[in-house]
Amino acid sequence: MKKLLSCLFAIIILAISVIPCFAASPSLSVSASDYAVKAGDVIRVTVSLSGNSGLTALTFVVSYNANEFEYINDSDAVGGIFQAEYVNASNGSIVYDGISEGATSPGGTALSFKLRVKNNGGKVGGKISASVNTASDINDAFVKVSGASTSISCDHSKMKWEEKFAPTCIETGMMAGTCTCGYSSMKEIDKVAHTYTSSVIKKPATCTETGIKVGTCSVCGAENAESKIPATGHQYTEWVVKQEATAETVGIKERTCMNCGDVTTQTIPVLIEGITPEDITQPEESSTETTTEFEPIITPEITTEDNFEYETETTTVPSGIFTNAVGSDIAIIAVIALAILVVIVLVMYIVLIIRQKKK
Repeated sequence: MKKLLSCLFAIIILAISVIPCFAASPSLSVSASDYAVKAGDVIRVTVSLSGNSGLTALTFVVSYNANEFEYINDSDAVGGIFQAEYVNASNGSIVYDGISEGATSPGGTALSFKLRVKNNGGKVGGKISASVNTASDINDAFVKVSGASTSISCDHSKMKWEEKFAPTCIETGMMAGTCTCGYSSMKEIDKVAHTYTSSVIKKPATCTETGIKVGTCSVCGAENAESKIPATGHQYTEWVVKQEATAETVGIKERTCMNCGDVTTQTIPVLIEGITPEDITQPEESSTETTTEFEPIITPEITTEDNFEYETETTTVPSGIFTNAVGSDIAIIAVIALAILVVIVLVMYIVLIIRQKKK
């Protein structure tokens, strides 16, 4: 039984001694307030220590290129992980010493400072690194602490662009840019609008119907929206007499459209003695689609009996309902009778009203 307990105790001791070997070693990290900068910008750099370090002393060096960054002397070194902290800044490096009486377990900021970005012969930005010189725990044993670094680059605000391929209405263009820091890039140029310099007639306009045309791009041949072409209207020739007018029949004249062949006709009135055709108002035109039938004017024949000749006289009859004396007498009698009838009806109506009032 004692042997078994001894074995278990030995295993526990071994496990306790092995577990620290698997614990993560402390490390530094470097970060910046801005990673894309231009010359003249001021950035804040922070060096942090990971948690559960168990350190009582830590010394590290922050290195940078003095041609790329300039240390600002009035920058305050903030931290608080260690009880005593010493910072010594020189051209291109910053030395940090941190000392604590007890083990430092919480992680956090060990050092924070400011750098101004410089223009290094057209190049902007660079690398900032933190490397550990010494690190010890409460037993004054050396502890391995890994360093870190970060890179600050140019924001390429001074890019110079040059067109490599001009854009068209069917393809995008391309521009090449080069920054003073040496960075280069390419970017597209949006397509341009179509150039409609000519039109294609899809449907010609006629005398009575509108036509259709579309614009054509001179670069790619693309067509734009259709537009209408106004109808041209008829263009007729001069009137041509097809049938002369006589004293008994009307005449006919027509004209033809020189574009579509449409024919319109007009009648010429019969000839009247003493009146020329020019003095007569012409009737409205008729198109070839309307068929006009003309009836011949029948002139009554003058007959002779017993070799006597009769002369015809033209008598003008006044217009009206009655055209003779007998008709006029009848009309007068009818009007008088109608008036008497109206009077009788009116008297009877008045008598009827009086009787109704007496009742």
